[in-house]
Amino acid sequence: MSLFSFVAERLGYIKGAEIGGRYVLPWQSGKPYRPSVLPQDLVSRYTGWVYTCASKNATTAAKVPLRLYAGKPSVQSKSRFKTKSVTSEKKQYLSKSPSTHRFMSKAVAVEELVEHPFLDLIYNANEFMNGFDLLELLFLHQELTGNTYWNIERNPQGVPTEIWPLYPQWTKVIAHRQKFIAGYEFSINENDKVLYKPDDIVHFYYANPHTPIMGMGRLQAVVIAADMSTSMNTYEAALMQNDARPDMAIVLPPDAGIVQEEEIKRLQKAWYKRHGSIKKSGKVAFLSGGAKIEQISLSPKELSFLKGRDATLKEIAGAFGVPMSKLTTDNVNRANAESGEYQYMSDTILPMLVRTEQKLNEKLMPMFDENIFVAFDNPVPQDKEFRLKERESNLKTGYTIINEERLIDGKDDIEHGDIPLLPMNIAPLGSQ
Repeated sequence: MSLFSFVAERLGYIKGAEIGGRYVLPWQSGKPYRPSVLPQDLVSRYTGWVYTCASKNATTAAKVPLRLYAGKPSVQSKSRFKTKSVTSEKKQYLSKSPSTHRFMSKAVAVEELVEHPFLDLIYNANEFMNGFDLLELLFLHQELTGNTYWNIERNPQGVPTEIWPLYPQWTKVIAHRQKFIAGYEFSINENDKVLYKPDDIVHFYYANPHTPIMGMGRLQAVVIAADMSTSMNTYEAALMQNDARPDMAIVLPPDAGIVQEEEIKRLQKAWYKRHGSIKKSGKVAFLSGGAKIEQISLSPKELSFLKGRDATLKEIAGAFGVPMSKLTTDNVNRANAESGEYQYMSDTILPMLVRTEQKLNEKLMPMFDENIFVAFDNPVPQDKEFRLKERESNLKTGYTIINEERLIDGKDDIEHGDIPLLPMNIAPLGSQ
């Protein structure tokens, strides 16, 4: 319960509804709606546009390569594991990232580790899950509930050997007055509970202004919109099934009397025989005896209700940080698609990766070595026009060589690529 909720009830105000973390009093909402935001209920809403947005964020983030780096105390020191050099562009990115700049500032040199027990662990988490499964579930649970829990299994030396994700709908955080967190409880039913020590769990979570021990996912912020979307889908499905209402009716005059059931079936059979298919549409119908056809259509209220689907989609997409260019094809061209991609990677995916990096470097990596750290590749696409001008300028002025530029672009070295290229009219000052 929020502070405002607590004060409102203690002062004797009429009890209202807490919706998405906000307290709405009856005279504000007219009819209070109290959606459940318990983890199991949030997970049950993983359908429709919530599924589309949450899964898109989770899979996009999970497919960004996660790399392992070692900070060297001196240039001469060598690692026990296979390494490769790091480009100057990557070093610059790592130095600016809030999750890795501390390691970069302490190290004299940095190398990428291409072989290490951590890499084996993260890509083969346990006997049932590979690396992509593990990371996709990590991001997905946070999108829906705001929390992800990893149980770290370790050998007698304290080195992690397996990672088991605990599903948030069955996991509880046990708070403690002095220790802050006493442990974690996992239980699918009341008769089967497993308790974990704080050191055995890595808890990933989104910021939550309501409590310091639990995260708040994106779905919780738009839980009402998610419920509206589900209701609209249900309503539209009912309309597609005729909504217990025909498209048209043949109305007989009052003096026609009572028509027997057998006569109605005979007339229906004759009608469908003449007009009951697409090929027979458009044919003229002749009715006798004063009968007339009345078209039954949706009311303006019903049509307005269905138009609300677009507003609901935009609200859900906005909370999950997914641009509309990734969800619909309406008014999408190359320019706004590229702009949407840049915005999506910069404002949605990158923060998800940085948050995960920092938690891994804080809790998991010290179990292996204090001098190693992880970082995802930068997911933000380059400005292609800027990169073209930068590459051209660097080569013309001798600032870099061809192979250095190819390395930045992720391409292999070429023969004679280590020879600087300079125009004939450039020479050192004072030379002949």
